[in-house]
Parts: sequence; structure tokens; C-alpha cells
Amino acid sequence: NDADLKARINKIDTLDFGNKIILGTVANVGMKYKGHKYVFEAMYELKKLGMNFEYRLIGNGDQTRLKTLIKKFGLEQEVIFLGSLPHNKVFEELKTLDIYIQPSLQEGLPRAVVEAMSLACTVIGSNAGGIPELINPSMVFKKRNVKQLITILKNLDKETLLFESKNNFNKAKEFEDAKLTQIRQSFYSSF
Repeated sequence: NDADLKARINKIDTLDFGNKIILGTVANVGMKYKGHKYVFEAMYELKKLGMNFEYRLIGNGDQTRLKTLIKKFGLEQEVIFLGSLPHNKVFEELKTLDIYIQPSLQEGLPRAVVEAMSLACTVIGSNAGGIPELINPSMVFKKRNVKQLITILKNLDKETLLFESKNNFNKAKEFEDAKLTQIRQSFYSSF
């Protein structure tokens, strides 16, 4: 929806990097391979430099391991567990984020990334699975490479967010149901 792009542009225009930047991930919080740990490590280092992030986790799963890591890194005030949400509420939450992050160690073609992109969200992701096929190479970090993730986060500015927002919104259009149905039908017809 073009209104989502317009709303995102307005959100970026009013963003103050001196205030809290809202990150978010949609994934099962009990699965180690989703890579939340690496975002915590990056936040810990950036917090020491005076940068202020909040990380919202959407998804079910056992929170015990992550809560232990959060305590280890002193991020109790910066990480929020939202739990499992109905699909429409996930979209509402994605609209509140400044940056969507997919730090996975393994992945297919993550639907959550495409959904964030469809709302014109800037997306940062690891080089796992199909993530690099979806997002700008400058927003991709090597799995487990916290230094690369920190560099990406430190270098974000309004100009980059606006560019990524528009780019991601347009890329997400490739995954509209009508287009995918046409591709599937063409594929099946070839047999």
C-alpha cells in the first residue's frame, strides 16, 4: 500500500538519532539459529558508545536462554518480548519499528523480511539463506559477525533509511500474490 511508504517516509523525516532507535525481529525466540544473541552483542557495544537502541522481539518460544543473555549484557531495559501476536498485530508492530533485523544463522526466504519490506521498513540481515536475495548488499552482514552488524548500525542516517525504505518497498512488490500466482501458473504450464 502506497500509504505505508508515505507513512514510513514521514517517520524517517521525524526520526532523531539522539533518541532511541527501535529494532525488531519476528522469529521464534527459543531457537538459537535465529541469531538474537548477535543483536544483543551489538547493542551492548553500541550502548557503551552512547547509542540508544530498543529491541522488540515478536514470536513465541522459550525465553529463558535469551533472558540470561540479556542480563549478561545489561540490556534488561532495552529488550522487550512481545510474544506471539495475531498477524494483523504483527503488521501494526512492524510499522512502529525504525529498523527490522533478521540475524539468522540459517533461513529459507524469510516471509517476515518480505512483510517488513512491504511496510517500507529498512531491513538489516545476515547472509543466511535467501536474505541476501531480498535486501541491499550494504545491509547484509556475515552470520555471527557482530563487528559488521555494528558497522552497519553505526553508519545509518536518514538518507540511508529513506533509500532503503523506498528500495525495500519496491522489492516487496515482486512478492504480491497476483504476481506469484502468475509465476506459479507459468511454471506448472511448462510441464
